Amino acid sequence: MSFINQISLSNKLNKVIPSLFIFYSVGIVGMYAFASLFQDLTPMTLVMTLGLLLIYHPAYNLKLVIALILVFLGGYGVEVLGVKTGVIFGEYAYGDTLGFALFDVPLMMGVNWVLMVYTTACVVEQFSNKWWTKAIFGSALMVLTDYFMEPVAMRYDFWNWADATIPFQNYLAWYIFAFLFHLVFYFLVPKINNQIGKWVWLAMAFFFGSLYLLIQVGA
Repeated sequence: MSFINQISLSNKLNKVIPSLFIFYSVGIVGMYAFASLFQDLTPMTLVMTLGLLLIYHPAYNLKLVIALILVFLGGYGVEVLGVKTGVIFGEYAYGDTLGFALFDVPLMMGVNWVLMVYTTACVVEQFSNKWWTKAIFGSALMVLTDYFMEPVAMRYDFWNWADATIPFQNYLAWYIFAFLFHLVFYFLVPKINNQIGKWVWLAMAFFFGSLYLLIQVGA
C-alpha cells in the first residue's frame, strides 16, 4: 500500500471508528429503552457489520471467499446439529429476534460465526504470527465474548436455554469449534490485515458487555 493510500485509509478510519461506536451505543440505549423495535433490527445490524468488514478487507482472492463460506456453513451446520440433538452445546432453541430460520436455526447464526472468527482473528493478528497461537487465543477471545453474549441473548430472545441455565458444555463446545474454524481460516488466509476488524470486535464487545452489566444490576 502506497504512502498516499495509507493516509487516505487512516483518514477514513478516523471517521468510521467513532461512528461505529456511536452506532453500537445507540443500539445499547435502544435495546434497553425500546427493546421490541431494536430487536427487529438485529439481523440488519449483523449484515451491516459484516459488510463494513468486507469493505475494508484489503485484498480479495478465492481463498478468502472459500474461508468465509466454510466458516458460515460450518458454524450454521454445527448450530443445526446443536439444536436438533442437544448434545453439542446443550438444550437450547432460537427465538424470533434473529429472523428467518432454516432447520430451526436463523441464517444470521452463520453470519455471527463469520463475524466472530474474522474479528477475533484481526485482534490476535496484532500479537502473533504463529497460526497455532492465533487459533488458541482467537478461540479464547470468542468464548469470552460469548460469556457476555449469552445473558443478553436470553434477555432479548436471540435464543433460550432449557431451564434458563447456560451449561458449561456450551463454552467448551464453543472453544472447540472456534478453534477448528480458526484453523480453517488461517490455513486459507494465513495473514489478515483489516484495519477495522479489531475495532469491530471491540464495538461488539462493548455492546454485549454493557448490556450484560445492565442485566446484572437489574436495569
